[in-house]
Amino acid sequence: MRRWLWFVVPFALVIAGGAVAGWVLVRGDDGPCLPVDGSFDDLRAGTCVTLRGTAHYDSVVSQSTPDTLFAPATTWYLYGFFPVNETQDKAIRVLVRTRRPPERLVAFETMTVQGRLAIPTRALLPPDTETVLSKRTPYFFDDAVLVLVVDRITSEDGVWDEHAATGADGAPAAR
Repeated sequence: MRRWLWFVVPFALVIAGGAVAGWVLVRGDDGPCLPVDGSFDDLRAGTCVTLRGTAHYDSVVSQSTPDTLFAPATTWYLYGFFPVNETQDKAIRVLVRTRRPPERLVAFETMTVQGRLAIPTRALLPPDTETVLSKRTPYFFDDAVLVLVVDRITSEDGVWDEHAATGADGAPAAR
């Protein structure tokens, strides 16, 4: 038994280290975000911003992530976010990513969104999202499209806190 100990202990440490590294990578949390007031003219990836604009729910694309060892199954909603009352432009510069389901029977909603701007990656934005969007709506992605990963949404309906938005079962909590 003692001669196997030299193999088992390092093997267990490597497995545990891999599990911790996988959890950190899958979690995707970049730490606390202190947003600054932003404008649609000056957006940079990696910054935390507070943007006031109009969400267009006709451009909603839903994305489901499967249940894994590290996270429950989640449905994400992605939709175009434009400067207030300027939805005539069909190029989406900011795409909001949130677990907050869009309002039913509402096409446009003016809101204030706080979160981190990110460059679209496969984890944030599936490759076929623009194709699905362009088949259903006249919208398309701007060459410099950014994904706004939501921390908080403030609208007429109240405040949606993304981190407090799930119940014990991982499903979105009631607003």
